[in-house]
Amino acid sequence: MSSSRDPTLRAPLPALLREPLFWAAGAVFVGAAVGLFGTLRLAAAFSPLSMPSKFTELVVLPADFLGGLLLALSLLGVPALVKPERGGRIATNAGVGLILLFVVCSFTFTLYAWLWTFGRLNPSSANGRPPLLFSVCEWASVFLLPAGALLLAASAFLSSQRRVGAVLLGLGFLPPLLFWYLYPNPLISARTAALLAGLLGGGVVGIAEIPLWALLGLMFLTGAREQALKKAASKQAKGNLKKARRLYEEGLGQGDLSVLEELVSEDFHDLRHGGRGRGGMREIITNLRGSFPDLAVVVEGQEAEEDLVRTSLVLSGTDRGGVLWYPPTNRHATFSATFTDRFEGGKLVEHGGKTDTEELLEQLGLGTKH
Repeated sequence: MSSSRDPTLRAPLPALLREPLFWAAGAVFVGAAVGLFGTLRLAAAFSPLSMPSKFTELVVLPADFLGGLLLALSLLGVPALVKPERGGRIATNAGVGLILLFVVCSFTFTLYAWLWTFGRLNPSSANGRPPLLFSVCEWASVFLLPAGALLLAASAFLSSQRRVGAVLLGLGFLPPLLFWYLYPNPLISARTAALLAGLLGGGVVGIAEIPLWALLGLMFLTGAREQALKKAASKQAKGNLKKARRLYEEGLGQGDLSVLEELVSEDFHDLRHGGRGRGGMREIITNLRGSFPDLAVVVEGQEAEEDLVRTSLVLSGTDRGGVLWYPPTNRHATFSATFTDRFEGGKLVEHGGKTDTEELLEQLGLGTKH
């Protein structure tokens, strides 16, 4: 009997909401939608045929910043998805540091640009050039996020998460490569090329990046579901351990057959003797207790692996009904057994394992131990 995840196991919405990767996925999809809206509006506003409107300056710039901010913050979920090993932790920490620095620089750049637009700040210093802080933040917000994505890609590759690494590699390299491809085109202005490629300061989302962000969002969702399922499986395994213990202590040890209604599925299959349904498990108990009416059962150990529970028992009793084809010996015996049970949907569906028959027969004087 091989272990597998219970096919009835589900990840309910409350469990998903407790997973950080679920919120990272939400940040990706919301950020991509908001950022794309801002990118398209800015690309139109700064085209040679039009000038930016107050709507663009008042709404689109902050919206575009918000989109870029959410996408940047979503990358903080990569370590939870990748689970970096020792070799990737340095790259992960460095990448997270650059992303956080990008958030600060992007916010500063966008705030300056927005305040300048409405005359709250002087857009240039005394020498006619933009303030140094503005220029530093503008260039930093251009390169920090791709650099952080590349470091996280390195961490993913070092942790054998090649698909995640490939997506992050694309997010790191695609914007600059696309920009340098579009920039020489005489029909496209440099600013429009930057907007489309996602290289303009302030967190602008490039159109070419959207499919990669969508893939990353789906990976986050898949990871969140997997984490929720693992936690649900762990909780279910603990419940299965308790049910198996009840089955042997109350059902087998005390002869309480009422527990079978609660613990055993109608689809039950006894792999040892071929019995099916609850009647198959009932037959196991009644046959053993028929041989040993004073049967005592002690659970020595248990372990759970996905949908399986392995239980080690020590059984003792007086042979009053006969074992196998032998007549009753009226001797007392203590013997061991190890059973493996598979649960599905909280119910026992398969039973297997073995009893130390050789030891039992030796104690009853019916066999010779080798």
